[in-house]
Amino acid sequence: PLPDYQLDTSFGAQMLAPGADPDTGPAFMLAGGASPEGLTAADLLDMLKSDEVILSEPQPITVDGHEGLVADIQQTSLNLSGRVVAVMVTPQQQFVLFGVAPQAQWDAEISPLFETLLGSVKLFEMQAPAEPANLPTEEPAAELTEIRQWANSATASSEYGSSNWAAYQATGAPSVTTCGDNSDAWAASSSSTVEWLELTFDVPVEPTQVNVYISYNPTFITKMELIDAEGVSHQIYGFEARSYPECPTIFSVDITEIGFQAATLRITIDQTTSPSWVEIDAVELVGMGDASLISSPPGEEPPPPVADFETPAGFLWRAGGEEAFDTLGVFPGLSGIDVDPNNNLVYLADTIYNIQIVDALTSEYVGQFKHAEMRVPQDVKVDALGNVYVAAWGSGKVLVFPPRGDGEPYSVFGERGKGDGQFGDFSPTHLAVGLDGRIYVHDSNKNDKDEYINRIQVFTPQGQWLQTINFEDKYFSPGGMDVGPDGNLYVVGFIGSKILKYSPDGELLGELGEDAIRNLVGGAQGLAIDDAGNFYVAMWTSGMIKLDPEGNLLGQWGVQVNDGENDWPAGGFYQPAGISMMPDGSIVYFSDSSTQYSYLTAFTFTP
Repeated sequence: PLPDYQLDTSFGAQMLAPGADPDTGPAFMLAGGASPEGLTAADLLDMLKSDEVILSEPQPITVDGHEGLVADIQQTSLNLSGRVVAVMVTPQQQFVLFGVAPQAQWDAEISPLFETLLGSVKLFEMQAPAEPANLPTEEPAAELTEIRQWANSATASSEYGSSNWAAYQATGAPSVTTCGDNSDAWAASSSSTVEWLELTFDVPVEPTQVNVYISYNPTFITKMELIDAEGVSHQIYGFEARSYPECPTIFSVDITEIGFQAATLRITIDQTTSPSWVEIDAVELVGMGDASLISSPPGEEPPPPVADFETPAGFLWRAGGEEAFDTLGVFPGLSGIDVDPNNNLVYLADTIYNIQIVDALTSEYVGQFKHAEMRVPQDVKVDALGNVYVAAWGSGKVLVFPPRGDGEPYSVFGERGKGDGQFGDFSPTHLAVGLDGRIYVHDSNKNDKDEYINRIQVFTPQGQWLQTINFEDKYFSPGGMDVGPDGNLYVVGFIGSKILKYSPDGELLGELGEDAIRNLVGGAQGLAIDDAGNFYVAMWTSGMIKLDPEGNLLGQWGVQVNDGENDWPAGGFYQPAGISMMPDGSIVYFSDSSTQYSYLTAFTFTP
């Protein structure tokens, strides 16, 4: 390969220049293989032509003693230039060399590289293997059939937990159905490092495809290697780290290299430029193998025992279950919540396009409301008048509704982009409402240098942009925010493990709670503040915590459970995502979901 170019052998040999855009290059591709009888070099060139791709008149060329054709390329919509060479090595064997780059780069530096690469090409005719002579008769080889299989074991360079986010979470069939941080997927211990995940499969196969199910921050995969029975590594993918707009996504690599069997795959991810953790839910290996080696399906095993513990003191009630708040045929992923104390209502954002409403005193289900512009709501807040504010990252909008969502929204604002008042691809995610009506919105985005940033954007109730609050620590990663009785804005960090205090105008006034939060396991996923200035934080793996106005730990509530496939007792939590309380702190509420169960729990902190 060319020096410093990234090599990908998933189809032929593809080489991408350092830091180049895969869509525009500079890039080269060399590919060869069998071809149908009658195909010519001119036919190969004609296959490249389109309304946007113009080829010059082909000229004869000789490559390693074989006659072929060469033509220059112009790609009009992207203003690209390039060159292509096509050779029929034999009537049934083809070879193509293709190079492309932005026009100015091609003329100045890439065209000579193309000629250098072309001069290094050595062509050979594929030969059928000779029949062995005088060898003992062997048993007929097993018939190979296509096998699709999920990984049955996994190890990793690191893992966020020994159960939740562990490497083994990437084994078996996919279990995460929505985009987001989910402990049913593998995540590394840090969100800003280079890591690897190694998976093994039941049956060695001649691989044809690998499918990686990525449930959070796809893809940032830089390398994939299949390891054969002799321990030899075969790289099937290699590119620089980059994001992918669809989430969750299936990242597929087709494999053209033949002649080996493998049952082990290593995936390398580079999170140094990702906005947060990259999480892998499942991996499928497809290939030709001996179906007789597939393990017989195990007999039905009894379900694992339900978690058993005493209900914590202070428990009041729990609403939900296996079909909780489910009216669309899928299990919702509950996220942010807030309380309307004047009407005794709890509003819950679920990621299946709805806002759910539950009676705050009786736990009875009240109803839901939705809107065409409210796709994947992530957070919800209620002001003193009962108006409902929703951050919906699926549509990139903030919506302000009348109480209970009765009627059309008062305002809808936001659009995709990097500018003032615009949101990134997976934003907005959190919001807070000031005492003066200002709306504070968390936005995960990119700056003009294409670097990931987190920021708070401030708007009027009508959606007019006012200002931006930037975080000094780019890895702070907000997990929730609220406005206190003093009118100041407070933001808790999922990674930052502390609470930042800002004036209404965005001036950083201080930090608090770091000693208490950092000593707990997991990340903060919600923040609420009562009338006395006490803080309530939902912590993944540590439960619900209460801090005094200075950030000192006052209490911790809930029992962690690790099995989200089976129901868990009241007082347990799997993945708490949102928290709120009555203004006097007398009742605290939190939302909790797995892929099968969704709950809203009410409790009180006891002395």
